[in-house]
Amino acid sequence: TESHNYLIGITDDHSFVRHNLNNGTTFKRQILSSDYNSWRDLIIDGSKLIVYEQYGQFYESDDLGETWHKLVNVRENCGNDLVCLDRRITYVVKDPLIEDEYYLVSDYSNEVMKLNTTTLALNYTSIVDYTKSLYGSGRALYAFSNLYSSGSGVEEGISSSLDGGQNWSEISMVEMTDYDREYYISPDKPERLFEAHIPYNNGNPRGLYISENRGQDWTNLYPYSPIDMAFVPGEPDHYYAAFFDLNGIYHTNDNGANWVNIPLYSTTESITNIVIDNNNPKQLYASIANEGIYILTVDPEEQLDGDSDDEDSGGGGPMGVYWVIIAGLFLLGFRRNRSKTK
Repeated sequence: TESHNYLIGITDDHSFVRHNLNNGTTFKRQILSSDYNSWRDLIIDGSKLIVYEQYGQFYESDDLGETWHKLVNVRENCGNDLVCLDRRITYVVKDPLIEDEYYLVSDYSNEVMKLNTTTLALNYTSIVDYTKSLYGSGRALYAFSNLYSSGSGVEEGISSSLDGGQNWSEISMVEMTDYDREYYISPDKPERLFEAHIPYNNGNPRGLYISENRGQDWTNLYPYSPIDMAFVPGEPDHYYAAFFDLNGIYHTNDNGANWVNIPLYSTTESITNIVIDNNNPKQLYASIANEGIYILTVDPEEQLDGDSDDEDSGGGGPMGVYWVIIAGLFLLGFRRNRSKTK
């Protein structure tokens, strides 16, 4: 599908949407209408698209979303087990080594399953005990597990593999409080891991943390928590982030030592997702809550100097930065048309 140039995603009414960046046309199709459905994510695997919802229904399209067919429902073998029937799929990650196979993590006893989308075989597997979350990028896999101790703390284990799951290393760390976190793996430096503290509750500490050794040691990188991050291909120290409670997008090219704000003056709504154009790292796409998709272009001839408060810059941000809305779509999330799982 590399010959196409689309932004694709899921809207807040459970529909698939595909926006053509070449001619500006938008295609939208409702996949499934149901009150309890909550689509978790959209996975791009070559020319194949997969969407799944929290209760384990998987749908697939091989024609860029024109038609969809049901793959599997992981609850079909639950029988009368009410706990099993109430399980929710929390993470899906492509197996880096086996074609058409995916890891599925659920909140039912922290189980991990493997789904083959060709044979539709669904089998239980084991990565680490009590797996609560799983992240993948390329051949890198990170599995997180919670083991509750007898004291007041929570022991969290981090298991990582940089060879597609053939070999795993494990470290543990103790956190005195339990709170929501999200992780990002550096695509070009997979031993580098980012941890975002999600501020859903007032008592949760905020911040972006970085580890250069698979999670063994952590350093605070920024006092705010990111909503999403995007990494420039081939430049591991160059990335973008949208933060809770902060306007616009923040940019660093020295691995977080310095940040430049690229504000979006025309709105006070939150950015929900950002995607970098892999063919043009000076161009990003941002999904804005209640407004749609914006395209952000940073003029390659202009050097951002950190003067992000200059409201007279004329382009909706610092010198050489231009925001333009390209589609009025209310997205839960979107992906550029390249293989990426989260």
